[in-house]
Amino acid sequence: MNETVALIDPESLFSQIQGEQTPQVIDVREPGEFRHEHIVGSQSIPLSELISRKGELDNQKPVVLVCLSSARAKRAAQNLAGAGLPNCQVLEGGLHGWTTRALPTERSKGNPWSMERQVRFTAGFLVFVGLVLGASINPNWICLSGFVAIGLMFSAITNSCGMAIVLGRLPWNQ
Repeated sequence: MNETVALIDPESLFSQIQGEQTPQVIDVREPGEFRHEHIVGSQSIPLSELISRKGELDNQKPVVLVCLSSARAKRAAQNLAGAGLPNCQVLEGGLHGWTTRALPTERSKGNPWSMERQVRFTAGFLVFVGLVLGASINPNWICLSGFVAIGLMFSAITNSCGMAIVLGRLPWNQ
């Protein structure tokens, strides 16, 4: 699964969106992340559902995959190539790259936290709780902080986040 994927820079994608042959822009983040902020005109198909919903992709249009940083979108492109759709492009830099160039996005009215922010908050909260409970109730609670630290390291090594998957299933992210 170490194949190279075709990248498209934000300016080129924006030009294509403004042109006559608009590509199909697929955002592979979780629904809550998509609602928080997404590229105008993009469609939400989470990475976990992409293969089962590949029939929704228009084979007559170029497909550009988007996520927050481009890591999930690259995985999505590799998954689709393995499923017989090899001509997908990935937005270079993801939504971060798009927004740093001040290109148009849509944001939800309620402005929920992004998944990245939810993960950072939850990890910090769990580490703090483990330290407080370890110092005040039972020293074994410090293991909670260690568990979170191991989870964060595993997340960095595998470039996936179990906590984001769990948080993505909570009602406010649906």
